[in-house]
Amino acid sequence: MDTPDCRFSSPQKSLQRVPGQASVHRQRRHGKGRHIFLLPEPQQKIQTKARKEQKTDQWHRRYAIRAGCEATASETVHAHGLRRCRYRGLAKAHLQHVLTAAGANIIRLSERLPPGPAPPREPRPTSHFQRIRQRLTI
Repeated sequence: MDTPDCRFSSPQKSLQRVPGQASVHRQRRHGKGRHIFLLPEPQQKIQTKARKEQKTDQWHRRYAIRAGCEATASETVHAHGLRRCRYRGLAKAHLQHVLTAAGANIIRLSERLPPGPAPPREPRPTSHFQRIRQRLTI
């Protein structure tokens, strides 16, 4: 459904540099001019009310929950490849999602735990440069 709107634009030449407004300068630099988009009055009132509400502490507390969920979803898509499923079929796709979520949780838990002692490993063989250095210091 198309929403009736009103768009205005001014050419680049009509813009003047206003102190403290970097956006006008940036738009002039790229040669786009200024574009203004106006909604019909009922929708404009809704948008204005929503933007005013977004400045309250209560809205920020509610949005923090969503931001956490969005971050988790973004992590699984970008870091663990969940944008595309590797398997065909709903059951296999579900299994991939569950295992990926479990893997992401394990990674998050491991980052919260303090690091333990490093496992013992065999000493590295002496390099040619180290042997020469040892001979010269003796």
